[in-house]
Amino acid sequence: MVPGHNHFTWTVRNQWGAGAGDFCILEKTMTITDNKVIADAGPNDTLCANTTHLAAQDPSTYQTKQGIGHWTTNITGTGVIQTSL
Repeated sequence: MVPGHNHFTWTVRNQWGAGAGDFCILEKTMTITDNKVIADAGPNDTLCANTTHLAAQDPSTYQTKQGIGHWTTNITGTGVIQTSL
């Protein structure tokens, strides 16, 4: 499935006679919405520096209304994260 609305139709054909038009058709259509959220935090990085660039992908670039991304840290002491997402 693709993100968003996906439509599926179930069709039943019942032939009740010998003629070419002797049949009934019943169809039922349903819609399944794929709301999968994609999280891409960027590539792994090993560094020996005081600063780095965190390369997360904005969730709305995959599909609108995907959410809002933000960074958090578990650094003890001082740590600053500036985000533009």
